[in-house]
Amino acid sequence: MTTDSVRTRIKPTAGVGGAEIGRCLTKAHHDRFTPAVSQPDPVADRRARDGIDHEARIVTAILDTFEGSFVDLRRGANVYERTTQALNERVELIVGGRITTADGRLVGAPDILVLTPDGYAPIEIKGHLIIGHEGPRCAVAPLADFHTIPPIDEETPVRFRGNRKRDLYQVAHYWRILDGLGHAIGPAMGGVIGTEDPPLCAWVALDTEDRSLVAKTSDRTDELLNALEEGLADPSTPSVDPFWRGECGGCVWHDLCHAQLTERNDPTLLQGIDAASRATLAEAGITTIEGVAGLSADTDLVREGSVILQARARTFGGLLRRDASDRPVDVPSPNRQVDFDIETYRGRIYLAGFLETVEGSTSFDPVVDWSGAEGSERRLIGELFDRLAAYAHADTKVFYWTGYEPTTLARAAATHDLQIPGYDTVGEWFDAHAIDLHRWTKDRFISPFGYGLKAVAPLCGFTWRDDDPGGQQSELWYEDMVAGDVELKDRLLAYNEDDVEAQLVIRRWIVEQDTGAGPGTAIPSVMAWPLD
Repeated sequence: MTTDSVRTRIKPTAGVGGAEIGRCLTKAHHDRFTPAVSQPDPVADRRARDGIDHEARIVTAILDTFEGSFVDLRRGANVYERTTQALNERVELIVGGRITTADGRLVGAPDILVLTPDGYAPIEIKGHLIIGHEGPRCAVAPLADFHTIPPIDEETPVRFRGNRKRDLYQVAHYWRILDGLGHAIGPAMGGVIGTEDPPLCAWVALDTEDRSLVAKTSDRTDELLNALEEGLADPSTPSVDPFWRGECGGCVWHDLCHAQLTERNDPTLLQGIDAASRATLAEAGITTIEGVAGLSADTDLVREGSVILQARARTFGGLLRRDASDRPVDVPSPNRQVDFDIETYRGRIYLAGFLETVEGSTSFDPVVDWSGAEGSERRLIGELFDRLAAYAHADTKVFYWTGYEPTTLARAAATHDLQIPGYDTVGEWFDAHAIDLHRWTKDRFISPFGYGLKAVAPLCGFTWRDDDPGGQQSELWYEDMVAGDVELKDRLLAYNEDDVEAQLVIRRWIVEQDTGAGPGTAIPSVMAWPLD
C-alpha cells in the first residue's frame, strides 16, 4: 500500500481468497462491484507495511535455519504453475506459493507450505499476537523447529486467541484447497506465526469432533460465493444488508455503510446488537434505536439490558446518569488535580504530559525526550517517576484514562529496573494516588458512543485542536519528526496537552451540570425514560 491508498479492486469473477473468509459479505460485494474511491489512510498504510516487514523477517529467519529443500516463490511469474510443480516434486518448504481449485472458485496465497510425513500443512504469518486465554487449544513450536507439529490433546494448556478466528479460517481455507489437490496433511492441521516474542508457530487441529474449523470455513465460503453470485446479477445492491460490527471501524467502506445505517437509525449501531438480534427486534416491530430505547428492562428481545441504556443515551444525544436518584455526582475535587497522559512510539515512552490544576489555575508541564537515543527512555522514566513521587500527597489526585498508563509504566519499570521512589511497585502508587477517569465515568454514566476519551469529551464540550487526533496517528507524526520535520514537536505536544485537558473538561462539565442540588444533578437519569 502507499500513502495514497486506493481501495483494492477484486475482479468480479475472481476466486475467493483466504483473507475474505469470515469477513463482512457487504464488504466483499463493495470490493468487487462498487466503484473504487481514492482514500488516503496513513494509519492503514503503516499497518500494512509493518505486516509486510514482519513477514519478511520471519521468512528470513526460517530460511536461514531450514535444512531441507525449499523454493521461494515470492517473486517472479507463473507462481501457480511453479507452486504446483513444487507440490508434485514434494519440495519440503514452499514460501509464497499460490494454489487454486480446479474450477478456480477458490484461490489461496499461503505464506508457507511445509511438508510433513502426512502431507503439506499451511502456515500464515500475522502481524498481531495469536496466543490468548480463550479459543481452540493449540500446540506451539519454536521458530527454529516450526515444522515439527507437537501433539494436541485435552491436556494442552495453550489457547489460540478467540478473537483471531479468521486466521484459522484462512489456514483452513488453504487446507481445503490442498485437500482437493491431493496434497493436504491429514488430519487437518494449520499453523499461524504471530508477533509473540520470541517467535513461535501455533498449530491448531482444524477438524475435531467438537470444533470443525474446516466445516465452518466451508459454510462461510458458500455464503460468500452465494453473495457474490447475487452481486453479479445485481452489482448495484449488496445481497446482504449492512450491519455494524467491530471490523467496520477499519474498513475502507466505513463511510458508505455508516451513512446508510445512521440515516435509518439502525439498531446495530448499538454495541451488542448484531444482524441476528436486529432480525429478532424487527419481528417485534422495532427497527430503530429509538424503538430499542423504549424497551422495558425485563424484555427478552435483547441479550443485555445495557443495550437499552445505550439506546437511550444515543436517543438523548449525550451522557445520562446511571443512578436513578437525584443525588449529586461524587466528582473528586482535591486541592491539586493532575491530569496525566503518556505518548509512546512502538511501546517506548517519549512524552508524559502533566496538566496541574490548583484553585482553578492550570499549567501544562510535560516530561519529554525527542532523541529516541539508546538509554533515553530510562532517563525519561527516572524523571517521570520522580514527578509521580512528588504528587504523593493527601491533597493531590492524578487522573488518567484507562489502564494504559499504569500498565505501560509497570512494563518500563521492569525493563529499566526502576521504581517510583518510596513504592515497591507502580501499581501500589496508582492505587494510592491516582484515579482511572475512564472507569470512574463508566461507573456513573451511560455514554451514547462508547467510553473512549475521544467519544466522551466532545459530549462535554471539548474539541481537539488537531483535526485527526489519535494515538496511531501520533506515532506517524513522531516518525516524521524523527525524520526531520521538527515542527511536528509542537503538534505532538498540543495533542498530548489536549488529551489531558479533555479529562479536566469532563470533570468541570459534570460539576457545572447543577440544578442547585450539587454536581451532575442537571444530567437526566437513564432510568427516567422517556425523558420529560
